[in-house]
Amino acid sequence: MKLTLGLASVAVCLTTTSFLMGGHVTLPSYITSRKDLPEFITAPHDAQAKPVGEEQAGYYYQTYQGPDKVWHVQLVDYKPMPGDLLLFDDHNKIITFMYQMVGTGAPLHAAMIVARPDQTPAILEAGPNFIPKVFVVDPLRRMRAYPGTVLIRRPRQPLTQEQSDNLTRFAMAQDGKDYALTRLFMQATPFRPRVGLRKICFGHTCLERKRWTCSELTATACTVIGLLDSRRFPANAMYPRDFCYDDRFDLSSSYAEPLLWTEHPTPATLERNERGQLRLVFQK
Repeated sequence: MKLTLGLASVAVCLTTTSFLMGGHVTLPSYITSRKDLPEFITAPHDAQAKPVGEEQAGYYYQTYQGPDKVWHVQLVDYKPMPGDLLLFDDHNKIITFMYQMVGTGAPLHAAMIVARPDQTPAILEAGPNFIPKVFVVDPLRRMRAYPGTVLIRRPRQPLTQEQSDNLTRFAMAQDGKDYALTRLFMQATPFRPRVGLRKICFGHTCLERKRWTCSELTATACTVIGLLDSRRFPANAMYPRDFCYDDRFDLSSSYAEPLLWTEHPTPATLERNERGQLRLVFQK
């Protein structure tokens, strides 16, 4: 209870400050100074990259059941396609606990693959590495630099060219916008539109914002390409975990099961734990 009240107090203070300073929280310049940004943001776009569906960015583990009814796992080349969801978890215990206090959990961050205007793949992401901006970055550079687990969730059907073009226009229009710190901090208060009457009255998807959280941006991108219905999946009511597990928001009609990503082709096998659940065991 003390922790919840503490988070709420911080949120209220920051929210009040934000309105006094023009509607958003102003951060020290050293946080947003370009010289301090990671390489995956500052590095120039690779103009020699192959188009979406051809450019490889690591691998993922695909499980399947063979004719013998035995489950197997295989490594598959990951070639990013527009509409792919990327789910990040750095296993930070403090942040995970804070997420749990507001009714959610890991994964802790979400983003989406888009096609650039030149049709090469990119990631549309708000707040990478706690940097309060929206960026469009190269996939492999970003994913290999992440100090944690990355999951991929792919659309059940590839996007049409029209859907992909709509997503490209949306993504490029968001590049460089600020992170919605005020709305993020409001999640620690009773005013978040997560459940119940608050969700019914205030849950919505806004297609044009000046500032985004990672989950708002990802959910809105899904709406732009027609994979999520804004009435059933209000962007400001969704958290990163909702894009991975279908217990609160069921994405299974549009998206396949999450897949574990890896930069290197590390062999793995499947074993059952004490609960009978399958798990990946990596070979040394």
